[in-house]
Amino acid sequence: MLSANGKVGRDFLNLMAELTPVAEDEDFVSPAEKEPRGATLLLEIQRDIFELKSGPPKVKRSIAPTDRSLQIHSCHSVVRELEVLHDYLLDLFQRDPALKPKDIIVMMPDVSIYAPFIDAVFGVPENPKHKIPYSIADREPRASSGIIDTYFRVLEILSGRFTAGEVFAILEAPAVQRCFQIAATEMETIRRWVNDCAIRWGIDAQHRARLGLPAFAENSWRQGLDRMLLGCALRPQNRELFDGISPFDEIEGSDTEVLGNFVEFVERLFLRAGGFSKPRSLFEWQRDLRETLDAFFEAEEAAQRELNRLRAAIAALGEIGVASQNKSAVPLDVVTAQLEHSLDESSSGAGFLSGQLTFCALKPMRSVPFKVICLLGLNDTAYPRHNRAPGFDLVAQDPKRGDRNIRDVDRELFLEALLSAREVFYLSYVGQSLRDNKPLPPSVLVSEVLGYVAENFETPIAEFVIQHPLQAFSPRNFQDNGRLFSYSADNCAAGIISEKDRFEAPPFFDQPLREPEQKWRDVEIARLVEFFSHSAKFFVRHRLGIDLPREREEVEDREAFTLHSLDRYSIEQQLL
Repeated sequence: MLSANGKVGRDFLNLMAELTPVAEDEDFVSPAEKEPRGATLLLEIQRDIFELKSGPPKVKRSIAPTDRSLQIHSCHSVVRELEVLHDYLLDLFQRDPALKPKDIIVMMPDVSIYAPFIDAVFGVPENPKHKIPYSIADREPRASSGIIDTYFRVLEILSGRFTAGEVFAILEAPAVQRCFQIAATEMETIRRWVNDCAIRWGIDAQHRARLGLPAFAENSWRQGLDRMLLGCALRPQNRELFDGISPFDEIEGSDTEVLGNFVEFVERLFLRAGGFSKPRSLFEWQRDLRETLDAFFEAEEAAQRELNRLRAAIAALGEIGVASQNKSAVPLDVVTAQLEHSLDESSSGAGFLSGQLTFCALKPMRSVPFKVICLLGLNDTAYPRHNRAPGFDLVAQDPKRGDRNIRDVDRELFLEALLSAREVFYLSYVGQSLRDNKPLPPSVLVSEVLGYVAENFETPIAEFVIQHPLQAFSPRNFQDNGRLFSYSADNCAAGIISEKDRFEAPPFFDQPLREPEQKWRDVEIARLVEFFSHSAKFFVRHRLGIDLPREREEVEDREAFTLHSLDRYSIEQQLL
């Protein structure tokens, strides 16, 4: 394993040895020699690496039945990996009262994939007593902060098409809603107005012309807002065109205040769309970006830290301008890229070694000694990563000792993690298919560890990998076998129910319905079309009077080129 995974470390030490000679002082003490209870499997592997043992042994060493120092878990999904890890950590805390969350680190190839599921599993445990304090490091600023992500959405939309979906993605941020005094319950009303006024994309005809597209005003924001405002100004019964505009007369009463706040929001976007299209100096960008931040965001006290991070990144633009003495004009996309770079640098290492259970990426300088080190996501194609050098990379064409290679670096990080674990080394991967339960191969690194264990130790290798069931409530998790277990009382209750005999569901109707009323004798063509489109939905909604809440429909970003049949029929009926 050392020869396969230690190439980067070997090259580095050889390069250091070629420099000015220094005195050598060996103070290393093998952890296996300090272990009073005898060497565990993990310590035996670490000692073999230190002593450079290789080749098949004459006699295989035995492993204690209770040895849990090296564990490999195979799950069906990312969520199951985290659920299994949560139960396993609770078991560790119960077995070792001296163990603290700060003594544990959980690393994975890509934190962004696991972050939302970490919050779902560890953030809201079933039992408050089972809550483990944790922090997530190495997340991108936009992924970890809603305010930062929304701010960059504002900058990105200014040079784009201004689609309805992009505008609502900004307005859905709580800090933006608070700034413009728009309640979350009013969002659906605004969404319905935009949909009924057929707003799709583009500020107006001139904005579309600047994008190199035909200058037409239909389905633009300006035309839709004019319809809304005109509908508020004119009497509801006046449905005539006014200066070629059809009033939208469904806004009245207290809704006019909501409309005013919404118009103020989009007008601020429109103002910056025109102004930010011109390049300017870094000092001018610093002023304008700070004004944009104040114009769109009003955060609570808990979110002020995110606003301060943005203000610091914006202030860094002025510092760059002073240091470089660059007064030339810079376009918006360059400034946006620099802001993202500044935020990435400021967030580097945030959340690492915070005194809690740490989730972080597999990066250099992460494998400091911990009592428990857990590696998740060691799938076949995920880790180690493949090194695909571009065709113009001259370094890859003629590699030298010490040149960076992603695959070799990943192997080195795995070796460092293995050597840094003091008591437990926990490996997990998605090893079973969600669809048909077929086995999926692990990372080659896991296979190498399994091969080494099978070659040097007496253990049934087929049983060494713990294969977990698909569902957390599987009865297998609550059998006293020592390998599979769970601390979830709800899943235990569900597992008990799942083992009971199944009964067929009773019929939806056990007697005929009463005769329909007279109004059902006369059927409109629209209701007939609705019935044949989805008979069961029509029956439940209209005959039984059951109207379940429907999922929110996404805002349409493309203008309609043909009328829907029902829309055409409705227009024809109004004309008649």
